[in-house]
Amino acid sequence: MTDWQLTDLVDYLRGASHAETTEAIKQDLAAGNREARADLDLFGEVAAVVSTDFSDTPPESALRAARAAFTLTSPFSTSAPPFLETQKIGNSDAASQTVGLRGPARDHQDLHFRGAGFDLELSVDMPTESSDVVIVGRLSKAASQPWSIDEVPALLISRDEPLASTVTNRFGEFHVQCHSEDSVELRILVPDLGQIRIPLELPESGDAPS
Repeated sequence: MTDWQLTDLVDYLRGASHAETTEAIKQDLAAGNREARADLDLFGEVAAVVSTDFSDTPPESALRAARAAFTLTSPFSTSAPPFLETQKIGNSDAASQTVGLRGPARDHQDLHFRGAGFDLELSVDMPTESSDVVIVGRLSKAASQPWSIDEVPALLISRDEPLASTVTNRFGEFHVQCHSEDSVELRILVPDLGQIRIPLELPESGDAPS
């Protein structure tokens, strides 16, 4: 399957790609290219919101997710934000209670990261059978920090391609999920500050829980 550039997929959605490229993308999608399908679905959702009524302003959450995907993955982006240093603190009962209600299971981890003025709690499920990556998280910050934890974009990325995206609610909570055959990264783009990068390795089938 072809690793399509985002520009190729945008042209495909606009009906502006060459006939050969259009046919190749159609065949690739029919063959089950999940990464290309996820990109097209994301762009299609944004386009649908924008084209529904030009007199209405698109939801800020949709625009933020689209801008974050472009900023973090597009080769044409010239404003990639710096990576924010994080330290893995480990697992804690508090993180398990505040992030998610599901108990520990095979290939399940409750993770806690800390950076300069922020904390990130994650409940991560990465089943070996389906390779579905499910993350429930909460971003919090020190009271002295000027930025908001509301509507902060969070993306799952594999091989520099966005697979799924969302934004935090007013409590800093978010849920993001995708299917991937490869290891993925969670990227959280804090406006005017930088990006939090958390690599996640897919477990091998038959691995014992750590």
